[in-house]
Amino acid sequence: MGGVRMQQLAGSVLAVIFIDLGFRVWIVNAPRHPALVLLSIAAYLCAFVAVRGVFDAPRRWLEIVYPVLCLVGVLVGFAAQGVHSDVIGGYASDALAFDHYSAQLLLSGRDPYGADMTPAYAAFHVPRSMVTPTTSGGTVTVQSYPALAFLVYAPFVLAHVGSMLWVNVALLFVAILLAYALVPPENRIAIGLIVVAVQEFVYFATGAVTDIVWVVPMIAVAALWDESPEWAAVWFGVACAIKQDAWFVVPFALLHWRSTRTAGILAAAFLIPNLPFIIWNPQAWVMGVLAPLVTHPVPFGSGFVQLLASGLLPASAALLALPWILAFLLCLYLYVRDAAKYHWLPFIAPAVVLFFAPRSLANYFLYWPLIAIVYASARLHRQGDPSFPERRRSEGGV
Repeated sequence: MGGVRMQQLAGSVLAVIFIDLGFRVWIVNAPRHPALVLLSIAAYLCAFVAVRGVFDAPRRWLEIVYPVLCLVGVLVGFAAQGVHSDVIGGYASDALAFDHYSAQLLLSGRDPYGADMTPAYAAFHVPRSMVTPTTSGGTVTVQSYPALAFLVYAPFVLAHVGSMLWVNVALLFVAILLAYALVPPENRIAIGLIVVAVQEFVYFATGAVTDIVWVVPMIAVAALWDESPEWAAVWFGVACAIKQDAWFVVPFALLHWRSTRTAGILAAAFLIPNLPFIIWNPQAWVMGVLAPLVTHPVPFGSGFVQLLASGLLPASAALLALPWILAFLLCLYLYVRDAAKYHWLPFIAPAVVLFFAPRSLANYFLYWPLIAIVYASARLHRQGDPSFPERRRSEGGV
C-alpha cells in the first residue's frame, strides 16, 4: 500500500478510535466528574487532529504525529480508568499480589518459593473472584513464576513504591516506545493503532495482569531474532526467566539458531536470576515454576475451553489435555518441515497453543500479535522490501 493511502487509512481509523474513546469516557461519567469531562473532550480533539492528517499532510504525520497521538490515546485511557475507579487501591489478580508479596519476603530474607502466598490476598485486597481455584477445591497459594517475575518489582518495593501497578503502567509505555524504536518509522502506526484500539492493554496494566513484564524483552527478541541471535538469546532468556508463556518459543529458537553458543547464552540468561533460588530450595523452586501444571488450576478462559464450559462439547480429560498438546506438536512439525515458509511461527505458535489450553485467559495471547508485528517489520526492512520508502528512494522512485 502506498504511503499516501496508508496515511489516509491510518488517520481515518485513528479518528474513529478517538471518537469511540471520547464517547466511552463520556458514557461512564454519570456523576460528570470534571476530569472525565476534560478527558472526553481531549479524545474528540485528538480525533479532529487525526482527520487533518488525512488531507495533504507531510509524511511525518504517518511516522511521528500519528504514533504520538496513539500514545496520547493510551494516556487518556489510563487517566480515565484511574478517575473512574480506584485502580491503585488494591490488586485485581493474585499474580501481582504474589509477585509483590514475594519481593517483600525476599527483602526480609525469606525464600518466596518456600512460603505460603495466602497472606497476599488480604495484604493487597485481592477480590475472592480473582484468585486461582484448583480442581481439588482449594486455591493456588505458591509463587508460580520464575524468579525474575518478582525480582523486577523488588527495587520498587525497596524504594517504598506503594503499588506495583505504576510499574506495570510504566512498562507498557516502555514496550510501546521500544517497539517504535525497533521498527521502521512508517510501521510505528501499526503498533500504535493496536495498543490504542484494544483497551485491554490499558485494563490489564491497571488490573494487575503482569504479562507486560515479559513482553518488553520479547519485543527485543523479535527485532533481533535474525539480525543478532546472541543478543536475542540474552533477551529471550530474560523473558523466559519472567513467565512461562515465552517457554513455548524455546524449541523454535533452538531450531532456528542451531548454535550451542547461543543456546548456552539463552540458558545462562534464564539461570542467572533463578540459580540462587534453585540452590536455596531446589524442590520448592521446581514445584513453583511448574505450578501451572502440578497444582491443577480449574479450566477457565476465553479460548477453546469455552466449548467445554458451555456444554457445547462434553467435558473430558482428553479434550482438556490433548488440543493444546496437538496444536503445539503441529506448529513444531510445520516449522521443522519448512522453517523458511513458516518463519513467523515462533511468534504466533504460543498464542495458538494457549488458545487451546485448559486455562486460556485473554492475556495469554493478547500480546503475541504485537510481538509478531515487530518481528515482521524487522524482517521485511532487513530484506529490503520494495514497499519501504527507503528502498524506493534508493532505486530512484518517488
